[in-house]
Amino acid sequence: MISSFDDDIPYRSAAERKAAAEKELARIVSENPDFASVRVTHTRKLAQSFWGQAWNRNLDTYQTYDARFDRGRRHLRAGAVVNLQIVGPQVEAHVWDHRLYSVSATFAPLKAEEWAYFRQESAGELHSLVSLLQGKISDALLTRIIDPIRGLFPERRALTYRCSCVDDADLCEHIAAVLYGIGVCFDEMPELFFALRGVSLHDWMQTSSECLLQEVGPPQAGELETLFDIELL
Repeated sequence: MISSFDDDIPYRSAAERKAAAEKELARIVSENPDFASVRVTHTRKLAQSFWGQAWNRNLDTYQTYDARFDRGRRHLRAGAVVNLQIVGPQVEAHVWDHRLYSVSATFAPLKAEEWAYFRQESAGELHSLVSLLQGKISDALLTRIIDPIRGLFPERRALTYRCSCVDDADLCEHIAAVLYGIGVCFDEMPELFFALRGVSLHDWMQTSSECLLQEVGPPQAGELETLFDIELL
């Protein structure tokens, strides 16, 4: 059943949404210089990086109202998501849809025992933070990261949110737009994913280093000479 909220707002094409959003956003930005629109620059996919695409695929499991998620993606493509801020697990943004709506979302951090288990189990598969952030990882590590039970991506129940619109749906189109906008942000700053989940990349790397030392032992004098091209007396 379609709600009265949907009846009150006529459908607009993506081009119409974009034109209206750009006009209004120009005014908003002129009044709020710190505001910036989340820009989708790719035609086929909202996000291009491993982290952005994996984030958006995980969002697909949240969908209770498919139409609202579809409209959320259209809002994002139209440039209607502005001033998106990710500070740790807290996300704040505004979405223009006839008026400017305020959206906030908070993700519960990964539990300490779950993070410790994940680090230990994947320690031998993490070799470079740079490669990790670039999404250049082994199939084994990829499988661990996206695992729906033991992986790093948040379940639907880890999310709490609020929107200033009048839609009484469980998750409105403006919140959906912001959630997909987070994935676009990961294209430029994938490290935000780990901040949002409340975990430390350095802790993960340290666990991996300790695991490696336990497996191969500390380097001997000859190995150090070869490694650093020096002569030990």
